[in-house]
Amino acid sequence: MTVSSIDTISQTICKRHENIGYEDSLEKPPPNTFRCLAPEITKKCNLNCIHCYLSAGKTHKNELTLKEIKELLQAAVEAGGISVSLGGGEPLVRDDCTEIIQYAPSLDLLITLGTNGALIDEKIAKKLSGIPMKIQISLDGAGKETHDSIRGAGSFNSTVKGIDHLVHEGMAKDIVIAFTPMKANVDDIPGIIDFALERQIPVIQFPPLSSSGRAKKRWNELRLSNQQMLRFWEFVAKKSGELKGTMDLLADCFSISINNPGVPHRCTIGTQIRVDPQGDVYPCQCFHYGSRYCLGNIREKSLKDIVNGQRIEEIKKTCFQRPFNIEECRNCKWRNYGCHSVVRLASTNNQRLMTVLQNSPPHFHAEILSL
Repeated sequence: MTVSSIDTISQTICKRHENIGYEDSLEKPPPNTFRCLAPEITKKCNLNCIHCYLSAGKTHKNELTLKEIKELLQAAVEAGGISVSLGGGEPLVRDDCTEIIQYAPSLDLLITLGTNGALIDEKIAKKLSGIPMKIQISLDGAGKETHDSIRGAGSFNSTVKGIDHLVHEGMAKDIVIAFTPMKANVDDIPGIIDFALERQIPVIQFPPLSSSGRAKKRWNELRLSNQQMLRFWEFVAKKSGELKGTMDLLADCFSISINNPGVPHRCTIGTQIRVDPQGDVYPCQCFHYGSRYCLGNIREKSLKDIVNGQRIEEIKKTCFQRPFNIEECRNCKWRNYGCHSVVRLASTNNQRLMTVLQNSPPHFHAEILSL
């Protein structure tokens, strides 16, 4: 990867976001406060995806009950939360999933369901269509061959049927396609865009691959090379401009402008709180690394005490201060972003930091804190 290739991508991104206002100083960023709850209501899943950050499959023996989840949603409101992002595993394997979904709007919480879509039949689609919500559906290939190689035989057809059931019920505008770019599927991105356009689905999100769960065991096999990542960013940035007003393409390349650094999107640690299926609480969805950064368990402490506690403040402080403690990062203009892809681009000529970051998760703070 060369400086000229970085400039090419940067210029492309700058054109897409030329009207973003940038701040001159990154020394005193505004505080991150809790706004969104991200509970994983089960570890059970009907699929066995090769890149699953949770290694989902079987139900955990001590998962939160319906009563506990409802109490957790109430606690989120009391703690200042305004939205909930329901995930798993596969949330819809729970018989009470739709009851949980229906309960959130009664508390004036915005609700998003993260699902693989394979279990959405006509009955479920009709029920969901009566709830004000967004549905994020994972689709990792534009065709059966690619998607099934990642998520299992037969999964593509099941997911597409689920999507089409929702579209039939008038929910196309409420669907977000989630496509995780990997070596196995990065060439399918144009096809995924066509798939969404045909169904008038307005948003495609490209969440970065996370180095945890099953993906960690196959990291070098799955993750994009630097050049692949640059080509992906260049294509998505260009296509986003072409589709402006018709479709939104959401990727981490839009949070940066290498030739014009600033703070359009800084690390959001502490704003979206992850709760795992057993009730353990983490500072954000990027923490999948055991007990070290666990803030407590909702069966033992109130959510309000957790999100306002000393431990999360210590972790946030460490996270934001960490770039100033690493020589290679200290004078970097992009140091406060929190996404290791940005730091990797800005630090291309430093082999030591490259080695660290190439083996770290998409949001580097979760793993680089201990360096």
